[in-house]
Amino acid sequence: MYNVGRSIVCASLSLLLCGGTPVYAQHAHEAAAPLLGLTSPKDDSVLATVPPVVVLSFRSDVRLLKLRLLSAARRNIDIGFYYDPARVRNNFVWSLPPLTQSSYYIVAWSVVDDTNQLVDGEFRFAVGADALPPSEFIKRYGLYVDHKNL
Repeated sequence: MYNVGRSIVCASLSLLLCGGTPVYAQHAHEAAAPLLGLTSPKDDSVLATVPPVVVLSFRSDVRLLKLRLLSAARRNIDIGFYYDPARVRNNFVWSLPPLTQSSYYIVAWSVVDDTNQLVDGEFRFAVGADALPPSEFIKRYGLYVDHKNL
């Protein structure tokens, strides 16, 4: 009973401090939060043009197992990623090809940390003058909807 009450208090306090709106962070499993440092593009950003690269910076060395770029409808966009067991570092830069139209894009990743724990996550970004931040688009239209690529 105590844990349930404490959870309700924590959730209420979070909503109060955040102005009643949900907080959108890196979409990742719990273990990813302390592991993932920065991403470029920044999660939930709207860019004027397609970025030339995607950057993932971690707080410690990891082995990159998976890096995928997906459309809003979760269709795979080939970025030429392949698994290389020797690729162990804390910073990854991956070039992007010309992109097909999408309401937003999802970068999904998986790594193994130095304790062999699997950690995965994703972040989203949109491109274009009329684009909405992905979180706003999802609130309005739902997940896996893509108005630009029907």
